[in-house]
Amino acid sequence: MAILWIINLNNMLRLFVSLILFIPFFGYTQSDKIIWENVKPIEPDRYIEVKGSPFLFETFVESKVLTNNNLSIENVLLNYNGYTHQFEALHDGLPFILEEKYYERFEFVTQKYDRHYSNTMSDTTVFIYGLNPEARNKFYILVYENQDLTIFKDFRIEKTERAVETPGKTELFINFSPFFTYYTLINGKKVSRFKLNKKSVIGLFEESKEMNQFIKSNKLSLKSEKDLKKLLEFNSSINQ
Repeated sequence: MAILWIINLNNMLRLFVSLILFIPFFGYTQSDKIIWENVKPIEPDRYIEVKGSPFLFETFVESKVLTNNNLSIENVLLNYNGYTHQFEALHDGLPFILEEKYYERFEFVTQKYDRHYSNTMSDTTVFIYGLNPEARNKFYILVYENQDLTIFKDFRIEKTERAVETPGKTELFINFSPFFTYYTLINGKKVSRFKLNKKSVIGLFEESKEMNQFIKSNKLSLKSEKDLKKLLEFNSSINQ
């Protein structure tokens, strides 16, 4: 009888543990489990003393996610933290850090980015893992791609601190400062940096009367991604 009682107790314990593990994901789809089984909770007010935002978007945005098992998951509320270089997901009003090793691609279709980023953002923002052959273990934002040329960028936030002496005390001002770095990838091998301005962008191409005329007639300043993409598409059309 004692042996049977011990066996039944063990079975009950196994059932209890199984229920505990199952309850948090009850009603979830397989896609939900992939997202929420691999997250880390974080403090939502951890940047309250810092001026500015570390995030790429003004708010959490419904996004499309592709896992490294080629599973597509839609309508996940996400944002990208340029200070920690991590994707954060929102669930029941609380933020969580995603385990990036499970994902290949994040796609945001939105204009809800900081107004100061208007020249460096598009309606669609796609992060791809391993896009840069010189830094395979990192996500970069795809800007443009054709058979021979890929343009991508890195978004990062740096935190700066400045102490100001005032009568009787020292005040500390902490700010977030954004940076975008642009890269070209030629034939999947050679990576080079460039700046989003006319001189740097024109330097990406061989000198051409057609290109110069296109820039002039379309009044391209080449200080925005919109202008950059127009020029890239024109260059592709005349070199087909």
